Amino acid sequence: MGAVLDLIHKLALNEDSEEMVARVFTATTHSMQEHGFSESPAFECRIAEFERNGAKTIVGIVIFYQTYSSYTSRLGLYIEDLFVEAAARGKGAGRALLQEVARIAQDRACTRVDLAVLSSNPARGFYHRLGFQHRTPFLFYRLTDSSIGSLAEGTSEDSNAFHFRDPEAGGEWLTASVNPPDDGLSELERSDAAIAVVTEFSDCFNARDIQGVEACLQFPHLILSGEKLSTWDGPGAMTAADFDALANGSGWYRSVYHRIDPILTSPRKVHLVVEYSRETRDGFEISRHRNVWTVTFEFGRWGIKQRSY
Repeated sequence: MGAVLDLIHKLALNEDSEEMVARVFTATTHSMQEHGFSESPAFECRIAEFERNGAKTIVGIVIFYQTYSSYTSRLGLYIEDLFVEAAARGKGAGRALLQEVARIAQDRACTRVDLAVLSSNPARGFYHRLGFQHRTPFLFYRLTDSSIGSLAEGTSEDSNAFHFRDPEAGGEWLTASVNPPDDGLSELERSDAAIAVVTEFSDCFNARDIQGVEACLQFPHLILSGEKLSTWDGPGAMTAADFDALANGSGWYRSVYHRIDPILTSPRKVHLVVEYSRETRDGFEISRHRNVWTVTFEFGRWGIKQRSY
């Protein structure tokens, strides 16, 4: 366990200064043993060993734990740490560790494996080559010790009361009073955020990046085409065949957006006039469209809630 903790400490030093690590690094062999090797472990780990002349040396480690997707109702794995000693890099240790996690995910019928990477990490290309995809426009947020306490113990003067309980535990319903959430942005910042989402949607659509398109949407997602209202309850409604049908039916190659203008904003919601044309590969305009889209702030992010055609 000491060798495992040593690798984690080296990873921390790779990401932060010695001063910062000295202040925040509190893991010990005892706490690792308690949390990772008890009857209900909070994490799992695998190590990579290099053998030479009959002696084995630990050169890499991956720490991961199980997650759950409410959209798919399936399990997943989250990689908390991946580290390989500098002298052992480029020899396949990192790939082998991730392959082991992938095999575990496959055996457990997991639908995804997630990890977070520093924007400055040169290994980002390595993850891309293995098939990992950068999920835009998601942002990583965290509550730390003091913030957890402030939120847990906070009170509200708002009169709206919400009742909640653990459905498995039974017992009495509890009551909490909270303020209606706000995005905390000015009207200009709100408009800019909405325009950025539509722009990202356009880029992903033209790249036929289904996951990228879905990441720009809020679910359930509404599409009003003429008088017909369609609802996408979650990811999976769009397929590659949709792009093929559009291309084969009209010669579509890309969509060019000419206007993305906010016409009405309010906390957590922006209505936009979106004007775009569909073009062939050589730039011939097939058709031009002017629609109203609604972008909302839900679950801590902006996304397209409704498109009216």
